[in-house]
Amino acid sequence: MRCLPSIISFVICVSPLAASAGDVKRDLIQRCDELAAMPGNPDNPPSIRGVFFYAVDFGHAVAACQSALKAAPNNRRIRFQYARALQAAKRYGESFDIYNQLSAEGYAPAQSNLGYAYDLGLGVAQNYEKAVAWYQKAADQGDATAQVNLGYAYDYGLGVAQNHEKAVAWYLKAAEQGYAPAQNNLGYAYDYGLGVTQNYEKALVWYRKAADQGYAGAQNSLGYAYEHGQGVAQNYEKGVAWYQKAADQGDASAQYNLGYEYEHGQGVAQSYEKAVAWYRKAADQGHAPAQNNLGYAYQHGKGVEQNYEKALAWYQKAADQGDASAQSSLGYAYEHGRGVEQNYEKAVAWYQKAAGQGVASAQNGLGNAYDFGRGVVQNHEKAVAWYLKAAEQGYATAQDNLGYSYAYGQGVAQNYETALAWYRKAADQGDAIAQSYLGYAYAQGQGVAQNYEKAVAWYQKAADQGDASAQGNLGFLYATGRGVTPDQLRAAKLFLLSGSADYLKQLLTDRTRARKIQRRLRELGYYSGAIDGDFGAKSRAALHAYCGC
Repeated sequence: MRCLPSIISFVICVSPLAASAGDVKRDLIQRCDELAAMPGNPDNPPSIRGVFFYAVDFGHAVAACQSALKAAPNNRRIRFQYARALQAAKRYGESFDIYNQLSAEGYAPAQSNLGYAYDLGLGVAQNYEKAVAWYQKAADQGDATAQVNLGYAYDYGLGVAQNHEKAVAWYLKAAEQGYAPAQNNLGYAYDYGLGVTQNYEKALVWYRKAADQGYAGAQNSLGYAYEHGQGVAQNYEKGVAWYQKAADQGDASAQYNLGYEYEHGQGVAQSYEKAVAWYRKAADQGHAPAQNNLGYAYQHGKGVEQNYEKALAWYQKAADQGDASAQSSLGYAYEHGRGVEQNYEKAVAWYQKAAGQGVASAQNGLGNAYDFGRGVVQNHEKAVAWYLKAAEQGYATAQDNLGYSYAYGQGVAQNYETALAWYRKAADQGDAIAQSYLGYAYAQGQGVAQNYEKAVAWYQKAADQGDASAQGNLGFLYATGRGVTPDQLRAAKLFLLSGSADYLKQLLTDRTRARKIQRRLRELGYYSGAIDGDFGAKSRAALHAYCGC
C-alpha cells in the first residue's frame, strides 16, 4: 500500500491495483513459450527463439504449459508446446493424442512432431512410411523441422528410397529459413560428400551458422574441423573452445572429444583426471567410445586408481553396444584374467566380434588363440591368416608374430627373408621383440648377410626398451668384441640387467676379464679394492652400484 498526502489534514492511502486477468494470461503464455517453444515455429512471438528438444526442461515446462493452456485453451501454439513438453517428459501417449488432434486441424508443427512420433515409435507403433507422410504434409507448408526430418528420411532410406540428393534439397529449404539442425545436417553433407561434392570449406560455413545459434552438434563438428584442420587451419585451442561450448550443453560426443583432448594434451594441458571426468559425463549418457576409454583409464590407472573390475564393467557397456575396441579389450581381459576369471573361450568369442569389424588387436588376439590352441583347436594356418589381417593394417605385434611364423615355419613354409621383412616392419614401429630378432638375424646371418655392427645396432634398440633377450645378446657381443669395441664392464652390466646369470658367472670367473672390470670400476670411482681378478663381495657391490640394479 502507498499513502498520498491530502490537501486536508489526513492522509489518503491507496492500494495497488490487482494484476488484470489479461496480464496473468500473458505471463503464463510467455513462460510456456520460454520453456517449450520450438525453434523455427512461425507462430512464435518475435522475442522467442525457441528451445531445441534436447534442451527442454520438461520438469518445469509441463507445469508451465499446463497452466498456460488453462488460461488459453484454444491457443494452438500453447497446445502444441504442452504436447512437446509432455514428449520431453516421455509421456508419449498424451503427447501423441494432442499432436494427432492438432494435425487434423492442419497445424504444421504438430504434423511434423506426429511424424517424429511415428518415426521413433513414441506413443504409437513405429511406422516410417506414416512418419514420412506427416513430414511431407508439414514440409509442404514450409515447416523447417519437418523439412529437415524429411531430409533425414531420404538420407537413411527410412520410409522412402535412400536418396542423398533429395535429402540435401530438403535440408537446404530448412537451412535457408535459418533452422540450425538443417544447417548442421547440410554441413555434414558437405563434410562427407553425401548428395553434394565433398567440400570442407562449405561444410564449415554451414556448421558455423548452426553453431552461432548455439546448436551443440554443430559446435562439436566445428571443434572437430579445427582439431583435424578440415576446411580451416588446424588449431587445437579453437577446437577445444568449440568442444567446450557443446560439452557444456551436455552433448555426449563433444564431452568425449574434450576428454580425448585432455588425455592427449591437445589444445589444453594434459590431464588424465580431467579426461576421465569428461569421458564419464559422456559415458553416463551411453556414449560407447567414452565408455571404452573410461575402461582403458581404469585398466591402466590413468586419471583414476587402477581397477580391472571397473575397467571390465565399462568395456562391457561399450561392447554391448557393438563398440569394436571395447570388444577387443574384453577379449584381452578374458584371455589374461584381468578383472574376471580367465576364460579362453569367452576371449575368443569377443575377439571374433571385434575382428569381424576389422580391429587389428582382436585379429592378432585370434591369431594367438589359434597359435597356442587357447579356446579353439590349435591351427597354425588359421593363426597365420589372422596375423596377416592385422599385420596388413600395420599392427606391430601381429607383424612380429607373422615374422616368427615364417622364421620357424609354423603355418607357412619356413622363409627367413620373409620373416625378416615382417620383423623389420614391426621393428621400425619400435617393437622391441622384432628389434631383438633383427639383431639375432644379423648376428647369425639368417635371411641376411652376417653383419655384427647391424646386429649391435638392433640389439641396442631393443635393449634400451628393457628387452632381456637383447640385453643378454648385446652383452655377449661386447664381451667378445663382435661388431663393437670389447667392453667387459658393459657386458657385465648387460648380463646383470638381463638376468643372464650363467653368462655373468663365466665373465666374472675369467680373471683376465674380471681384472679389466675392476680396473674400469676403479677409474669410474665405484671400486677401491685390489685389481686381482678375484670378483668377491666388494667387487660385486661396485658392479651393482655402477649398474644401478
